[in-house]
Amino acid sequence: MIYSRKIEDLHHQLAKVEAGAGSSTLHKEMTMNEKLKRLAAYAVARSQEASTWRGLTLIATGFGAIISPEKQEAIITAGVLLAGMLGAMLPDKGKRDVQ
Repeated sequence: MIYSRKIEDLHHQLAKVEAGAGSSTLHKEMTMNEKLKRLAAYAVARSQEASTWRGLTLIATGFGAIISPEKQEAIITAGVLLAGMLGAMLPDKGKRDVQ
């Protein structure tokens, strides 16, 4: 009698899952997985832009100047130099080399 009740409960739960009632957790996980894929695609797309690298260089330069005030002039000079080199060497988005 106890086993038949447990089997009935399992069949009832299985019917709910097949009907979609128990799939909300799975749906949330798939949604989160999709969001992570989109975030990764966005990050990759931004990493291919010259302005992203210039911006990251300037941010790092600013933090370096704050962390080491005694070397501030050298850090700022090197950071601006690197940002300028990146701007000159990396192509702008959508522009191709002239052939």
